[in-house]
Amino acid sequence: MTADTLFATNGISGALAMLVSLFAEKGDTVYTETPSYFLALSIFREAGLNIVQIDQDEDGMIVDQVAAKIKETGIVPKFIYTVPVFSNPAAKTLSDSRRTQLCGLAAEHDFMIFADEVYHMLGFPGVEKPPKPLVYYDTADKVLSLGSFAKICAPALRLGWFQASTPDSKILSKIFNCGMLDSSGGLNPINCGIVEMMIQNGSLQTHMEQTAAALGARATVLADAIKAAGLLELGCSFPMPRGGYFIWMSLPEGVDGRELLALATEKYKVLFLPGAAAGPSFIRTLRLSFSYYSPEDVGVGAQRLAEAIKAFGNGERAGGKVGDKMW
Repeated sequence: MTADTLFATNGISGALAMLVSLFAEKGDTVYTETPSYFLALSIFREAGLNIVQIDQDEDGMIVDQVAAKIKETGIVPKFIYTVPVFSNPAAKTLSDSRRTQLCGLAAEHDFMIFADEVYHMLGFPGVEKPPKPLVYYDTADKVLSLGSFAKICAPALRLGWFQASTPDSKILSKIFNCGMLDSSGGLNPINCGIVEMMIQNGSLQTHMEQTAAALGARATVLADAIKAAGLLELGCSFPMPRGGYFIWMSLPEGVDGRELLALATEKYKVLFLPGAAAGPSFIRTLRLSFSYYSPEDVGVGAQRLAEAIKAFGNGERAGGKVGDKMW
């Protein structure tokens, strides 16, 4: 890969909105994995796109389902959106063989892949490195990898990048020539200059290593606090993430994450993302972020969550309502 395959963006959300405006029209079908990044789903819905979600297992998106759905429906997606490393929210990583398979399907059926790779450089210390970004598996100019300095440097930068597999990419060419960029030919030039200096003097690499270590420590604190609070005994479960920002936790039978959130915010002062926001079938699931708070506050949050789940099981609800006791 060379510098000619890269182009700066104003972060992932802005990049996705730009891609949708340039490459999709209302009524087009797009595929995502499930669960998927809830803000990306919102962008696609607001554009009037038909979202088809593909299941994941321990090796990430089940690519055989992509082929099966295309064969079954005869409808080729305009693009597939995926978070292939430490995915948001389930923290799954797409395996090497499935990356090759997915890019092969894109070439065969002529659809694009937009790979949201924001967590690729945030594997925890001691964890095996993930496969190369998805764009490295692209042999037909069908893949665009998206990165963000908001995750590896500072959120307020609102700076990221596109990466294509070739300088002659037709995907990049359409972006270069779009009306949004006509006035200046680029985005965030001052922020780009700041980050360029950090790359050149090595401070960005140091910062990334410190960030990954801090995230790993916070993930461990959160996991230990969940266990210490007795949530596993109540029927909660979660896989330990190897990188990224989140723990994806399953709730006990009968606990709706949306109802639990209403109770937790009203009476226990703790927030989380209900799993249903990331996929309609994940009602008994929630996403816990450990990226923002200190290890001490992460532990407090886990304890408050435990109190809310226990209260929910005892029939307590938001608004003073009381349901049936569950355990």
